[in-house]
Amino acid sequence: MQDLVINRRTFALLSVASLAALLAGCGGGGGGGTGGGGGGTASSTVTGIVRDSAQNDIEIENATVVIGGVSGTTVARDNVTTGNEVGTFRLLNVTEGSSTATITFVNTRVTDDTTTPPTTETFTDTQTVAFTPPTTRGGNGPYEFFVNIGQVNGRVLLPSGLPAAGAFVSISPDGFITETDAAGNFFVENILPGTIEISGVIGTNAATKSVTIGNGITGTGDLQLVADPNPLPPGFPATIVGKVTTTTGVSGAGATVILSRDGTQAEQTIANENGDFSFYVPVGSYAVRVLKDAFVDNTASGAVTNPNTPLRLDVALSPRI
Repeated sequence: MQDLVINRRTFALLSVASLAALLAGCGGGGGGGTGGGGGGTASSTVTGIVRDSAQNDIEIENATVVIGGVSGTTVARDNVTTGNEVGTFRLLNVTEGSSTATITFVNTRVTDDTTTPPTTETFTDTQTVAFTPPTTRGGNGPYEFFVNIGQVNGRVLLPSGLPAAGAFVSISPDGFITETDAAGNFFVENILPGTIEISGVIGTNAATKSVTIGNGITGTGDLQLVADPNPLPPGFPATIVGKVTTTTGVSGAGATVILSRDGTQAEQTIANENGDFSFYVPVGSYAVRVLKDAFVDNTASGAVTNPNTPLRLDVALSPRI
C-alpha cells in the first residue's frame, strides 16, 4: 500500500539508517525459542525501539515487547552500552508473518490538572500496535513502535463485495489520506484517540463509517462502498476537471458543460464564477461539449484510467462571427 499519510506530530526521529546502525548489535532482552512461521525453526530477528507519544516520544525503558510469541525487554538507561541504546529491543526466532506487537510498560496519566504540577498516577499498561511490513525470515526492522497513540486498519470493498484496490481512504477530523493495497486493505498510524469518520471512495462508489479510536490498533472491519448517484459528492476528488476560457478574455462563467460517455450524454453542469467545472465519474472514455451565448461551441475528450487521478479537459471558446 502506498502510504500517503501526513504525520501531524512534531518530533525529531532517528533516521532509519542511524537507527539500523544503533540496533545492529542490540541485545535488549531479546527472546529465544522457535517460531511457527515458515515451517520448523524460524530464523526471524526483529529489532526496534519503543517510544511514548504522550511524553514527547521519549524512549521507554524496561518495556516488555511480544511479537510472534517471542518476548523481550527494552534496554534500561542503567544498562545502555554501545549498540544497546535505551528503549531498544532485539527478538530472536520470531514467527514469520507477524504484524502486531504487544507492549507492556509503566504508563502515566494525569488525574488532576488543576494542581501545580498536575497530579498523576502510574500504572502498568498493555497496548497492541500494528506494523508493516510483516516479519519475514532473516532480519526485520528496525521498527519504531509508539504507545499512547491510535492506529486504524480495515478493508474497503466494492459494492460487488470484491476488494477495492487503489481506493482513497480519508480520516476526519485528522485529515489523513491513504490508499488501499491490492487486497483493499488500509493502515493509518498516529491518530489521536477519539471518534473519527473514515471515508472510502473509488470512482462513483463511496461510504463513511464512524469509529472510536483508543490507544494502539483499532480494527474497523470492512467498509462496504455503495454507488453514489451524486456527480459531485462533497469531500471526494472529482475524476474530470476543467476550465472554460474564451479567446476574447470574457469569463467562461455560466457556460453549459455537457458530458458524454462513449457518445451518449451522461451529465450536465454549469461552469462556476471562475469558469471551472468538474464531474465525478468512473473509468471510461468521455467528451465534454461547452456552450455559451455569443460563442462557438467547442469540445474536448479523453479517458479516465485511474479514478483517483483526475482527467483535465480545458475548453477555449471563440466568439461567433
